[in-house]
Amino acid sequence: MTNMAQVLAKHNNKVIVRSRPAPTIDEGCHCQDNPACPLPGKCHTPGVVYKATVTITDPGNNIAMETYTGLTGGRSGRGTTGT
Repeated sequence: MTNMAQVLAKHNNKVIVRSRPAPTIDEGCHCQDNPACPLPGKCHTPGVVYKATVTITDPGNNIAMETYTGLTGGRSGRGTTGT
């Protein structure tokens, strides 16, 4: 005979599995500049964590570096121009 904890755990697992959509990956890369694609052939992968270091030079030749970290909410290829 199952106890209440087992019954609840089984129910919770069913609910969680139904509420989480399976991650989908579109086939192919549709980037206009394929050599510059950050994820060749997989640019529509959902939930990508990325990190970028940007070097900025102002008119006085002062150089500053900034690092950005982010997470794509949907497919990483949306709005990416490759430049």
